[in-house]
Amino acid sequence: MLTLLSLLACGPSNDVVLHVTPSQERAANSFVRHLRSDAARVEVSDDPVGAARGRGLHIALSEDLECEECWELEQDGSTVVVHGGDLLGVQYGASDALEHAGFRFFHPYDPVVPEKLADIPDEAFGILHTPDMARRGIQMHTLHPIEGLYDFWMPGENTDTERASAVIDWIVKNRGDHVQWVGLDDIEDKTTREAWQAHTSEIITEAHARGVTTSMGVQLFGSGNLQQAFDLLDEVGTEEEQAAAIRERMSWVLTDESPFDMINLSFGEFFAEEPASFIRSVDIAVDEMHALSPNVEVTGLIHVGQDLPVEYGGREQIYYFLVRYAESDITPWVHTVMFYNLFDDPGGSYHHDNYDEHRTFLIEQLDAGEPVAYFPESAYWVAFDNCVPTYLPIYVKSRFEDLDQIRAQAQNPLQEHVLFSSGWEWGYWQTDRAVLRMNYEHPETYATEYEQMFSIYEGGDALAELLTDVAESQYDHLLTKRMAAYLASRDSVMEFGYTQDIISQPVRPGFDDVLELADEDYAAWSAGDLAGLDAMATEFTALDDRTHSLSVDETDRYIAETLQGVRIDGSRARYIHLLYAAVAANRDGGDPAPLLAEADAELAVARTIVDARHSNFHDTNSERLVVEDENPTIYDYGYLIRAEELCFWIRERAQVAKLLEGSTEQVPGCAL
Repeated sequence: MLTLLSLLACGPSNDVVLHVTPSQERAANSFVRHLRSDAARVEVSDDPVGAARGRGLHIALSEDLECEECWELEQDGSTVVVHGGDLLGVQYGASDALEHAGFRFFHPYDPVVPEKLADIPDEAFGILHTPDMARRGIQMHTLHPIEGLYDFWMPGENTDTERASAVIDWIVKNRGDHVQWVGLDDIEDKTTREAWQAHTSEIITEAHARGVTTSMGVQLFGSGNLQQAFDLLDEVGTEEEQAAAIRERMSWVLTDESPFDMINLSFGEFFAEEPASFIRSVDIAVDEMHALSPNVEVTGLIHVGQDLPVEYGGREQIYYFLVRYAESDITPWVHTVMFYNLFDDPGGSYHHDNYDEHRTFLIEQLDAGEPVAYFPESAYWVAFDNCVPTYLPIYVKSRFEDLDQIRAQAQNPLQEHVLFSSGWEWGYWQTDRAVLRMNYEHPETYATEYEQMFSIYEGGDALAELLTDVAESQYDHLLTKRMAAYLASRDSVMEFGYTQDIISQPVRPGFDDVLELADEDYAAWSAGDLAGLDAMATEFTALDDRTHSLSVDETDRYIAETLQGVRIDGSRARYIHLLYAAVAANRDGGDPAPLLAEADAELAVARTIVDARHSNFHDTNSERLVVEDENPTIYDYGYLIRAEELCFWIRERAQVAKLLEGSTEQVPGCAL
């Protein structure tokens, strides 16, 4: 079948006209609408080839290849022909042609439209592009108050499905084929549920019209439900009670109007059920889901958590690995957290000094030809990265290291990779975009992603080189040298958790802990962490300095965002070093006042950077990201409110003021 997509660009307006057959009209409308070009339109005819003649760039889409989600560009006179294997393949090819012409699909709500289309280079033609993986997706972790929560989960004012459509379009244009979001328990209310079902049905219909599959994250046990997730069992009960409860709740989700392709079953955090009960409950859940929707795929999350060991099947293992014993057809999803990967030191996160068990399981599954997926993160949020705020290209490098090492060590290729996403501002869209593309075609180096990303800009090559250097430096200091806990922060809830030995992200000593260390331990900390803080601050400052010498256009939102990210990292590293250095000076009998004065000046620098960034968000509804606001999560605010307030920085300064300056002011909690 030959379908024609004609992209007609005339002069600086860059007119875009899609000529399509009636069967392609819906996908074409979405594709063009989300280009955000005022002159873009769709024209439908029974003979799109004949209707597509005219000036400009013409791209013809032909679904004539015998491969899935593949494409190849061909130059045919004045027309660019995209040969593809299916609907997704030709959309990927059209996106590729547009990118060669100067478009970029960065943030879901904010594409880059060139002032003048570039010529597509000869080297773009004659290359067959085929996916390395069958499933390449994004999970919007809507248990967090991120953009996807409002647009995918909450029907109502300013949350129409057009924004969800833009996210689906962005996934397609970046070579993805799957989207997932996580359920919340507000749909137990019938009125809320009915509105949600109608909203969800529209989103799923739109995804399927683009060739994208959908899934919903569902939690099995209420006992481990700490974030108001949609769960299936408030209490475990008898098998009959379980089946009835699961059947009722899943009947709200697996409807004819909302045909999810997959349900991702998770099991909470920090709290465990008895192993045999866990396994039987998983089987009951899968059976009930298949009774409601025979073709739905069910996956099970293998979370991290060295603090939850269990004995079962003659082996000691982490609780979440019990999913392997289920008799049902369920695909295990191996999870890692933050920017840590399967092969390097995870810094003590969730009590782990390694992810050997997770890595070994994943590779064994691949070697045996058994289904398995990898499910790492592109942002952790809670007091760790974008809400601090910090900008972390280390995520791109670490995700590449995972992919590269899995390819090297497993006998069979990884076929499923879904990325846990927790917000896109502060440059976190870069990780999601890069990983989707690395999953489609594995590059020799992750630096390629930054090079392609910024190649449309004057000075873009130097900016890409800077970001690669930032990623390498962060990998060295934050991961290898275990300094991540210092660049991140901690809130009052986390500090209470420490008293109960509940650990999520890596832990650093508090300011008061430094004063209370025994002399020998203090000497070791001073020679280790404090010196490491100094080295990190020095190197991050040098990277910060490089942003001021680049020949780039800082009036461009994407350029500004990236430079502001590198600068906030330099400021954050300097600030936290100054605070700990002041505490050390006090303990050593020196005067901490000059260091605290420098820290106060650094806080003012950070305030300037944050104000500039937050006045220029990509999201057109950005006000909801930085204010207190009721929503179905446990967090009654947008995910960047602490960044907006610089709450973690102020909290740390208040803690030091209380220790060293006799302050009686209340220390902000920066938590729920």
